[in-house]
Amino acid sequence: MIDKIGIEYEAGFKKEGIDKLNKIKHLDIKQDGSVRTKEENLSQEITTKPFKFKDLEKLKEVVCLLADNTTEINETMGFHIHLSFTDYSDYVKLFKYDFVKRFTEEYAEKFTTTEELKRLDNQYSQQYKNNTDFFNTALSQVSYMGKGGSRYRAVNFNAYNLYNTIEFRIFGMNKKDKLIEYIDFLINSVNSFLENAEEVKLSYEVAVKYNPKSKVIKYNKVVEI
Repeated sequence: MIDKIGIEYEAGFKKEGIDKLNKIKHLDIKQDGSVRTKEENLSQEITTKPFKFKDLEKLKEVVCLLADNTTEINETMGFHIHLSFTDYSDYVKLFKYDFVKRFTEEYAEKFTTTEELKRLDNQYSQQYKNNTDFFNTALSQVSYMGKGGSRYRAVNFNAYNLYNTIEFRIFGMNKKDKLIEYIDFLINSVNSFLENAEEVKLSYEVAVKYNPKSKVIKYNKVVEI
């Protein structure tokens, strides 16, 4: 079950637009060097606070406000969506090549403009080529505790170590109606997969001994739930 949702919004803005958006408390606004704009515009990445899923409509209102103040969009700009989940087992269910393959196929079937299909080959939202590529890359992502680990994929699991989220980078910047459509598509795709996924058993190592001098915790008991 989805717990929270947040957005990273990359676009070009006029200074007066940024001045207006800076008055909104739950936005983090910074310059983004990977975003290319015309000289008269500011290249910005705007991150929303995480919204509870029950407040989804409020998040959509914020996205529309950002779009209304946007003066330039192009293929260097992304619309990244972060999802967190109430149940850890949902992360495990989604950590599969079957999911990312199905998700990218559904995306390609639904969003067919040239600009949208280019996102499948974009250097910042690459597809996983096969199960081996997924296993090696996604394992690198979750093993890297900072921002890195080959995170420039359509679905990025490295975000879990930073924000307890899965990041969906496949979406490019677009007009506001399309951005809302992206949000709804993602939610439906994820929920549909989770509803039909097999239940998983989670194994936890339980700490049974702690040495205060060496600050080492020994684990020798595994509990399955």
